[in-house]
Amino acid sequence: MKEDLYRSQFRMPYELYEKLKASADQNHRSVNAELVAILSEALSSTEPTTDPEEQLYSVAEIKYFIEKATKDLIAETLAKKSKE
Repeated sequence: MKEDLYRSQFRMPYELYEKLKASADQNHRSVNAELVAILSEALSSTEPTTDPEEQLYSVAEIKYFIEKATKDLIAETLAKKSKE
C-alpha cells in the first residue's frame, strides 16, 4: 500500500524551529502537524484579492507583523547584549 505522503527533511534556523515548536505546543499539535497547518493555510489563498478594502487590510496586517517582528528582534538583541 502506497502512502499518500511526501517524506522529507527540512533545514531551518534554530530560532525559527523554536517559534514553530512554541506554536505547535500552543495549538496542541506535533511540530509536523503545525508545519502542515501553517503551510496549508499560507498556500490555500492563491488568488489575490481585487477588493481595495481587503487589500488595505492586508497591507495593514503586513505592516503590523513587520513592526512586531522588528520590535521582537530588537528586544531579543538587547536582552542578549545585556547578558554579555
